Amino acid sequence: MKRSIALLLTVLVAAALTGCRHNLAESIENHIPELVATANLGTVEYTVNKVVKAEDVRWYGDRKLLFSTTAVVKAGIPMADFCIDSVEIDERHRTAIVHLPAAQVISINMVRISKVYEDVDMLRSGFSNEERNRLLAQAERKVRRSAPDLGILAAAEENATDFFTALLTQMGFRQITVLFPQHHNTTKP
Repeated sequence: MKRSIALLLTVLVAAALTGCRHNLAESIENHIPELVATANLGTVEYTVNKVVKAEDVRWYGDRKLLFSTTAVVKAGIPMADFCIDSVEIDERHRTAIVHLPAAQVISINMVRISKVYEDVDMLRSGFSNEERNRLLAQAERKVRRSAPDLGILAAAEENATDFFTALLTQMGFRQITVLFPQHHNTTKP
C-alpha cells in the first residue's frame, strides 16, 4: 500500500511539474506506465460488520454458533487493465475522456472476530477451527457480494474520478470525462 501511495504521489508531483507547457498526449503517455505499475488503485476503505450464524441440527443433538466479525474492505480500480488506449485526448479543446475498468474489491481483512453465542448439546462436540474458518470464508464471500449494494464500488469509482480529474487538470486539461463500464459515468469541468 505504501508503494502505491508513493507512486501516486510521484505521478501527481510529476503532473504538477509538467503543467501545460508540454504536449498533453505526451504528458499522459509518460504517466500511464506509473499508474499501471500500481496494479490496483485503491480509492476507498470501508469497515463492515457481519454477523455469522451456524446451526447444526442432528437427531442426537444440536449445536449453534453466533459470532460477530468486523471486516476492512478495500476497493479500487484494477490498473493492470488500463493502457494508453484508454485515454482519448483532444489537445485543441484540452479535453480528455478516460475509460477505466469497473471498480472491484481489492481486499477483505477480517480484523475482529468475537463469539456472541455458542450452544452445544451434551452428545455433540463444539465447532472445530476448520468449521469456524469455513464460516469466516463464507462471511467474506457475502461481504464481497454485498459490496455493490453497500455503495463501496460506487464510492471507489467516484474517488477514482476525482483522482483522475485532479491529475489531468494538473496536466492542463480543462474538461475531463471519466467513463466506467455499464454505470457511473462522470464528467468534471
